[in-house]
Amino acid sequence: MVLIAEQNDEKSRLDSFIASKSELSRSAAAKLIEEGNVLFNGKACSKKDTVKEGDKIEITLPELKPISAEPEEIPLDIIYEDKHLLVINKPSGMVVHPAVGNYDGTW
Repeated sequence: MVLIAEQNDEKSRLDSFIASKSELSRSAAAKLIEEGNVLFNGKACSKKDTVKEGDKIEITLPELKPISAEPEEIPLDIIYEDKHLLVINKPSGMVVHPAVGNYDGTW
């Protein structure tokens, strides 16, 4: 993806500029910059760099890594169960769904 800064973009931080001109969040843009996937006028850059009219920003999106949710044997403290309802005593700190950094060991 290539973005060209316009006059009204001047003085925007690079990560904010990318977020405003794409479907990426500011934090996702910052991560791409930190990982070296963004060139600012053909050079490595920092998320704090500011843009001016005519600046060329080249973004390389890394290949997505597939994730899969597989069933796991996790001992649960079941308080009550019938055909319509399940009540579980969830331990504090136990993650209940997969997310970044918690791909397994969830409910």
